Amino acid sequence: MDDANLYSLIARAAERAASRPLLIEHGRSPITYADHDAATASYAAALARAGARPGDRIVVQVEKSGAYV
Repeated sequence: MDDANLYSLIARAAERAASRPLLIEHGRSPITYADHDAATASYAAALARAGARPGDRIVVQVEKSGAYV
């Protein structure tokens, strides 16, 4: 598997089990693979609109929380 990185592994799991939980955080609703896939696509589109291109390095600084996975 030469393209095995965290994104591709989660994307493949989302294709197979979209409605299954990816993350369960105490006191919050579970985040499904489909939820994560949609949020990731939205974030990637926003970065592209801002001028980011494949291969660019992006820094993200957020609190420790499942919401930012």
